[in-house]
Amino acid sequence: MKKILIAVLVLSMGYWLWCDLQEHYKKGEIVLKGVKEFGQGNDWEELFYDPYKDMVVAPDGSIFVANDRKHNIFKFDKQGKLVKTFGRRGNGPGDFVHPGELTILDKKYLVVGEYASNRRFSLWDLNGKCIKVVRTKTSIFQLTALRDNRVAYYYYNQYAQEKNDYQSTVSIIIKDFAGGTEKIMKQVTLLNRSSIKLGQRGSVTYGNFFAEVYLAQTIEGNLAIGISNQPHIDIFTPTGESIHSFDLKMAPIPVSKTYIKEFKDNVMAELKKKDETTMDSSRRYSHNRVKKALKTFDFSNLFDKYLPLYKEILVDSEGNFLVFKFTECRKNCTPLFQVYSKEGTFICETKLNKGKYELEIDRRFRKIRFTSEGVFGLLMNRGDEDEILRLVKSNYPPAP
Repeated sequence: MKKILIAVLVLSMGYWLWCDLQEHYKKGEIVLKGVKEFGQGNDWEELFYDPYKDMVVAPDGSIFVANDRKHNIFKFDKQGKLVKTFGRRGNGPGDFVHPGELTILDKKYLVVGEYASNRRFSLWDLNGKCIKVVRTKTSIFQLTALRDNRVAYYYYNQYAQEKNDYQSTVSIIIKDFAGGTEKIMKQVTLLNRSSIKLGQRGSVTYGNFFAEVYLAQTIEGNLAIGISNQPHIDIFTPTGESIHSFDLKMAPIPVSKTYIKEFKDNVMAELKKKDETTMDSSRRYSHNRVKKALKTFDFSNLFDKYLPLYKEILVDSEGNFLVFKFTECRKNCTPLFQVYSKEGTFICETKLNKGKYELEIDRRFRKIRFTSEGVFGLLMNRGDEDEILRLVKSNYPPAP
């Protein structure tokens, strides 16, 4: 009888380890509270001296971090110890030019994207050995590994400007890098007003508040596509056949006059901060010209009727979709995300308590990953003047 009870307990613990992520999300809050022992002995200032980093956690627990400025990749073990650095600047096998996007293929290969216009990505084993460099016909954005020797990404193949509007046609590509074929599986036309045009002499960029395309790998190695002004996510096979869609149950947020005013006030405050550092005459002239032009600019021209629904799609190690909501908050915001099962069933809404850390949810450089072992993040301490990133692991609280 005692052996049977022990066996049942072990099975129950295994079941809990597999099912605990949804249970943690249902509590309504995930708190980032770094494990003290994790990553001890690493010189974070030496390793992560700039913010241009992307990270991914492999199924074996290895953590990979792309080092954009030094053109290499860091590999850490489960305890956050640096075990290897690989890659160098160059265009041959084993080389990188500004590596940025990291994704895992078939649970055993690291796929590394580079600066978009390099038009290539590379395949590595999890020990840091280069297996293959793959060239593409177009620039690469949001490189996403699937399965069966396929990856997905998109590129902007049309770009037109009229006043402050930029219209682009986004082509979503599936690349079979074993067979060499590239398939355009979907095209989306998007509007972008991220720049404020200042007469005939240039423009100032302040971010995009229109729809964006988001790609994610499902736990089965399929492709999830989201467009952030549409309340659904579409799932496709690695060959581009539609599987199903699921409703996000998100209501659009109207762009209010208060939101526009707060945005303008923030822009002008940032320019005022730069007054003290704008020292030479040519920079001061340009700086003052921008301030003068923005004072009379109608900031409502930067926005559509509604804000985007979300700003990121992540898939955790158990296949749940985490969709980070776009909110009206502009400063010191608590990220909110909605959780969906791998089948697309809505589970709950959860807030991400950042604790003592700073974190911006940004699809260009993914700095947080949710796994059954904990939440891993590239974070900086709040108030850190040097803005040094560090690799942090946060455990989930024990089950009651």
